[in-house]
Amino acid sequence: MALQRQANDIDAVPDPLRSRVEVIEVPRPDAEQRYRMILSEMDSLARKIKQPIELDESSALALAEQVHLDMRHTQRAVRHAVAVSLSSGQRMVVLDLPAERRRMRMGFVT
Repeated sequence: MALQRQANDIDAVPDPLRSRVEVIEVPRPDAEQRYRMILSEMDSLARKIKQPIELDESSALALAEQVHLDMRHTQRAVRHAVAVSLSSGQRMVVLDLPAERRRMRMGFVT
């Protein structure tokens, strides 16, 4: 049997538990990877709505550079920008940079 656990902050995991697990760190995507994810999300949304939409490349690059943002927030920003563009009759999607959010520490409660 294999059990998986996830913690955003390894320091919050108690030492007795940490000594019994293998820690695998997954790095955040870099700007290039984030840019490709943004393009992929745009392609996926264009297929779903069955309408051609264009992406403002400079705003996509600026969003991709925000490596401190969680990818879920990045995806939400893309979806929101598409919805705003479509509701206003625009085909050009300009991505807004979300306000910086403080990351909450997640771990195990002792």
